[in-house]
Amino acid sequence: MTKIVKYDPSLSTLEAGPRMVRPTAKEKAAASRKRYSQKLRHEVFKHYCGGKEPHCQCPGCKVNYTEFLQLDHLNGDGAVHKKANKLGTGADQLWRWVRDHGYPPGFQVLCCNCNHAKGNKLAACPLAGKSHVPEER
Repeated sequence: MTKIVKYDPSLSTLEAGPRMVRPTAKEKAAASRKRYSQKLRHEVFKHYCGGKEPHCQCPGCKVNYTEFLQLDHLNGDGAVHKKANKLGTGADQLWRWVRDHGYPPGFQVLCCNCNHAKGNKLAACPLAGKSHVPEER
């Protein structure tokens, strides 16, 4: 039985084996969308972090892993804003809207935990100003 290998342009056909499978157009498009989305996310987060590398802006929180960060509406009106501008539920739609509208004020970058804490009918993260790491509290 012949082994089927994902296409790797760095390998010659002989190294990969006789049945090298090239990515479909759908797979290429998905990979392209993912790269675009990651680049857009980094660009928007970097802007709202004052040109520095993206990080959670809650005082005391040290999260800087981009995949854990979210764009937060300062006034807590995210659902109303998304509905009024027909942005749907995809985060990349919000990032694109923010960039296309010149990075308006009213947004901040928070990690998932701080954003969810703020969203649970609290005005801010309950750990704001304190260390978010249990050993340091």
